[in-house]
Amino acid sequence: MPEAVGLYTAKDSVTGLLSEPAFRSHTAAFISQMEMPGSHCLIVLNIGNFKAINSRHGYMRGDECLRTMGEVLRSIFPDAILGRLYADHFCGIVRNERIEQAIVAIHSHMAWHYERTSLGIIAGVYVLDNPAVSEKQAIDRALFACRSVKDRFGVHLRYFDDELAQKLSREGYVLNSLEDAIAANDLEVYYQPIVRVISGKICGIEALVRWRSPLHGMLSPATFIPTLEASRFIHKLDAFVVNTACDEFHRIRELVPTASVSVNLSRLDFELCDIFEIVDSAVRRNGMDPSDLDIEITESAFSSDFTLVHEGIDRFRRAGYKIWMDDFGSGYSSLSALTAVPFDTVKIDMSLIRDIDKNPATRTVLSQVIGMVKRLGAHTLTEGVETERQLEFLRSVGCEKAQGYLFSKPAPIGEIVELVQTGGIEAETDVESGYFSDIGRVSLAGGLADAMAASDMLIAGTVPLAVVEVDRGRVRVISQNRPFGGFLAALGVHYFEDLMSENREFGSVLRDRFLHTALEAKTEQSDRAVEFNFGGELCALSVRHVAQANHLDAYLVRAVNLTRLDSADSWDNQVTVRSFVYSLFERIDVIDLATGEFDNIRFMSEIDKNPFARGKVSMAIQVVSEGYVHPDERQLFAAFFELKTMRRRLRSNGGIISLIFRMRLRMKGYRWMRAVITPIAASGDQRVAVCFKVVGVPNVDQGVSSIVGGLATTSLVDAVLSATETKVFWKDEQRRFLGANRAFIDYYGFGSVKDLIGNTDEDMGWHSDPGPFKSDEERVLEGECIHDAHGFCMAHGQERAIVASKMPVYQGGHIVGLLGYFSDITDRV
Repeated sequence: MPEAVGLYTAKDSVTGLLSEPAFRSHTAAFISQMEMPGSHCLIVLNIGNFKAINSRHGYMRGDECLRTMGEVLRSIFPDAILGRLYADHFCGIVRNERIEQAIVAIHSHMAWHYERTSLGIIAGVYVLDNPAVSEKQAIDRALFACRSVKDRFGVHLRYFDDELAQKLSREGYVLNSLEDAIAANDLEVYYQPIVRVISGKICGIEALVRWRSPLHGMLSPATFIPTLEASRFIHKLDAFVVNTACDEFHRIRELVPTASVSVNLSRLDFELCDIFEIVDSAVRRNGMDPSDLDIEITESAFSSDFTLVHEGIDRFRRAGYKIWMDDFGSGYSSLSALTAVPFDTVKIDMSLIRDIDKNPATRTVLSQVIGMVKRLGAHTLTEGVETERQLEFLRSVGCEKAQGYLFSKPAPIGEIVELVQTGGIEAETDVESGYFSDIGRVSLAGGLADAMAASDMLIAGTVPLAVVEVDRGRVRVISQNRPFGGFLAALGVHYFEDLMSENREFGSVLRDRFLHTALEAKTEQSDRAVEFNFGGELCALSVRHVAQANHLDAYLVRAVNLTRLDSADSWDNQVTVRSFVYSLFERIDVIDLATGEFDNIRFMSEIDKNPFARGKVSMAIQVVSEGYVHPDERQLFAAFFELKTMRRRLRSNGGIISLIFRMRLRMKGYRWMRAVITPIAASGDQRVAVCFKVVGVPNVDQGVSSIVGGLATTSLVDAVLSATETKVFWKDEQRRFLGANRAFIDYYGFGSVKDLIGNTDEDMGWHSDPGPFKSDEERVLEGECIHDAHGFCMAHGQERAIVASKMPVYQGGHIVGLLGYFSDITDRV
């Protein structure tokens, strides 16, 4: 296809193809001289995932990719008019034959050149069959068809057809009619309630916009919002919504005294106008407080121009506005934004809740996201909730708020007023708002978001957790996770309340003990534990006070069935459950009844410098009794630890014995202690666990208390280490590898663990930036636990994204190394 004489023929400096102006000139000439309409197509091609090359390898490699694309196009379309529109978008006028095969061939060539990068080829095609169409219209139509393809990977081709023509017409209408539509009241603000998951009551409301066009009918926001963003007119729409929502806020406040209204802002709002002044003026004009209006910033706002958005957010925060991240999990990499911006609420995209019934992995991801957000100190809200099953799942993982058609579709303010007034949905009170907000800080995927001790749960979601409410002696579960349900099922009951039923043997006793422990936890503002024997199952509950309102108190309850401790089905669960058990006690020892010797497993620093790491039980009891136990209880203390009668006493007391006594603690004088002894299941009756815990005043019968240490055998640990897919490793106090499991060895491609032992991370050279990893491990060796640290490593020649957790390893009360594990999250980043 020869070039016409006299046309603009400037070349693109990178690819050597025609520049955009030159291609447009050639296109206009071709259409005007077209002899056979329909014989040729105008095609626009986009390199999908091109940004990955620039971000990973730099712009020089990106330019190289563009040049390669130009060469491939010349080879596939040797007679075509070819050009580069902009960035990674190419264009051409080609014969209308075998287009699909040509696009596949282009993708095959590019995939061969860049086999380590998942490049896609997306093509939009407009058949040149109408000489009356201008070059601008032809290019716009092909480009529109190309942009209509959302998938960035693989091969995709879309012809401009009647469906796209109608869509393009609507978009043109949107661009040309926005201001007229506002003036004519064709735009209307709709509202959708935000509901507290625990109570089902409305606690907030979101302002949305609808466009009722006389020409096109009701336009979907998915039609006009992207169009206005692409044309940089979105700030006019957002200003309209902000002003209308503030003008109507008094009607919302009359309905729900505690509710705030949230509005959506775009990244472009911060660029195209003084959005802060628009918002703040509307708030002040209507006599509102900044806390009455919440600012939702869509997740995509943080994919570029982050500095501008960040400065705008700081301005809002300084003025007292709460900032929400909207659409979290919708496809952009915004984890860095979560750490850089102190969001008050993170709104989880509906895509993460939609498939929880079909895809177990979705449930895991959503649970982890909620736990992560809460650990960052933000509230959680999930949108798009449509079924009771979805709501129940959110309740089970501790999501605080929900929004969706299950509660109400978006509607005009009048319909929302009617919905509340007729009892279709109940409004939250002032007292309930503060109470439920405090409960909302609790994550059932990991515990209290901002107050987790180093010995708390290491792996979120594996430990039974529930929020339990106490109302003037009445106990009920507000929400619980699935492991807590499994804990109850193992005891043969469906509900936590069943454990404390007066119709059940010892039920009222357990309820009284739980209530006393709960009151103690509230008074002392610290964790307290209660142990009990239920049908031969030895169990423990750790109780933490989290919220109060009038006569209501809420507690985070963590449970463990200690009888079944050795049956944990993975190394992760073994680590998690044992960490929980250890967190319940100040000291744990293991006694060998045959030899009369003991080993210390967990050390209570309040007693002394731990002179008793191991040794003879008789000698240790004598020293402790004379030096620490209150004189009135010394004889009882010595009798309790009499080894000759210990087996008999354990058998006659259902496998558990306990003693309440006073012990002198360093700098605190005498405190009441409970010592509990129970056999270790894996050893028969050869070894027993001895657990010490500080208590308030003696309040339970010694024969009822129950707790167990539960230590896995070496063979069991070896077995589960080999079976798990989690990459597990352990190091000495110099950060040198001592060992790793098979999953770790295979991940890095070693022949055996011998290739690893004795080396540090720096010696292995698998981190491009080893500094953060080294810093984390040094903190661990000082006694800190590191959870879910994100980073990158090299494995099999590729950079991989990982998330790692590490914790100190104690022996005899001293840190002797560290244990770590990590997962590869490259496919999720």
